Amino acid sequence: MKTYAIYHRSRSPAGVLAEPDGAVFVKEGPAWVALFIPVLWALWNQLWLVTAGIVALELMLAGIGKITSLPATTMVPISLLLNLLIALEGNELRRWTLERRGYGLVGLVTAPSPYEAELIYFERLLNEKQPETRAPSAIPAALKLAASPADNSLFPASGA
Repeated sequence: MKTYAIYHRSRSPAGVLAEPDGAVFVKEGPAWVALFIPVLWALWNQLWLVTAGIVALELMLAGIGKITSLPATTMVPISLLLNLLIALEGNELRRWTLERRGYGLVGLVTAPSPYEAELIYFERLLNEKQPETRAPSAIPAALKLAASPADNSLFPASGA
């Protein structure tokens, strides 16, 4: 079972139900695809600043390797460690990008797949009852307390 964080521009359940296609489900944990193809993964998820950062880090790493004349047996593990870091923090980078774009966290769901997470979340939203707003009922006359006009003390006089 995986946990999914749901992000939406509208931060209310009514807004999510009004525009369900705007909900974005982000899996908690690593993004393993980013381990092997981090730039393509970032482009696929429309993480433009993250893509630019990955490309800049890769170019910087290649430049350092070229300047210091490090052998490929050293550069490959360093590049793989960078890819591992991107994979471990990939979904956190997605959350950061969504929050920067104005999305807010609207829910969490635990499910085996993203499809089932959507079903569970929207079913929960549809079945969730809105709190009823009732007008206060009138108090019956028999329950109303009224003081007699002659009584202005804490303890009424006998026979009153």
